[in-house]
Amino acid sequence: MKQEIYLHIGLYKCASTLIQKTLYRYENNEIDVFTPENGRHIYDKFREILRNKNKKKNLNFFKSLSSKKKVIISIEGLLGHQSNGFYDINKRFKILEKIFNKPKYLIIFRNQSDLLYSAWHQGLRNDLNLNFEEYITFKKNKLRFQVIRNFTQPTNYKVYDYNKIFSNYLNIFPERAMFINFSVLMKNESFFLREVIKFFKLNSKIPKRKEIKYNQKIEQYRTNFLAKKIIPTFHKIIMKITVKISYYLCLIKKNKLWNPLSIIYLTILDHIFKSFYKSTYEDFYKKIMKIKKKIDEYYKYKNKIFIKKLNYVSTKK
Repeated sequence: MKQEIYLHIGLYKCASTLIQKTLYRYENNEIDVFTPENGRHIYDKFREILRNKNKKKNLNFFKSLSSKKKVIISIEGLLGHQSNGFYDINKRFKILEKIFNKPKYLIIFRNQSDLLYSAWHQGLRNDLNLNFEEYITFKKNKLRFQVIRNFTQPTNYKVYDYNKIFSNYLNIFPERAMFINFSVLMKNESFFLREVIKFFKLNSKIPKRKEIKYNQKIEQYRTNFLAKKIIPTFHKIIMKITVKISYYLCLIKKNKLWNPLSIIYLTILDHIFKSFYKSTYEDFYKKIMKIKKKIDEYYKYKNKIFIKKLNYVSTKK
């Protein structure tokens, strides 16, 4: 029996959680589904091979990963990461081809300025202290030496040329690779999920699921960053107090920075900034919009070429 292997490998910040929670509902006696929740060991073994560590042992691990007819792996980190500038993208592809014996790939891509902005917010959530411009203008020649740690490390906005980072996958598109624009999700979630399900050759009737809530704390992350610049000492004290009180009242199990009281405090603070620090607040967002526009301009022609490649191959086939 020839095993069907499907990999959803990225990009980060492109509806991965939505896809993974949907896929879980299809797991049965014939289908195995692995995501970061239950497949962390897969990513760890893959990275060991990437570093030429325990290669033979890890290759054997992948051979016996599952005995089921269909295996679906949804782990965004397999493609590569912006923190190291995607410098090892070709090596990663060769390893994936070898360990999974020429699988099929799903890639979700997104407007680069929106993706980088979302990544910056993820960094802010993890207490990043760089502004948006600092975050996306790190020197390209130093990126490859960074150890990947979520999104708390800076990157360079010029590393997201899809013609380069997707080149290997474009060569096997559409036979073994599928690309879906994140904008499809923004317009119609049901249609987006149907396209995903169609790629994995699953039952077109999507199993019922609880409503998946998108991150609602983005404004609070930004306000937290602004507060560190405008009222650093006061803000630090208040945030510590919210953690202690929340923990004492059993509102949280761990000492989490993002807790019910800190969210309330930051929501109030956001209104205060809008009223009493209006110029600082507005300048902060104007600068971000200006930077995003600059990124869009940089990729305007490059993205046209990329979309043209997708359209040309689709028509040709």
